[in-house]
Amino acid sequence: METYYFADEEYWDDIYGEAEVQCLPESVVERLSEKWDCNLFDNMHEATDEEREKYPYLNE
Repeated sequence: METYYFADEEYWDDIYGEAEVQCLPESVVERLSEKWDCNLFDNMHEATDEEREKYPYLNE
């Protein structure tokens, strides 16, 4: 089972922008971190069961 991450609320605008708020798989966070030349894991936490239920990753 893949680990999913969710942005800390104060970083929602920076990470999600106009996109729908959602949990992101670790592979996507790694890819975005590389693309944006930053470590997004510093601004995110492992998604809770409640977050995964309320904000599912769209490709699940």
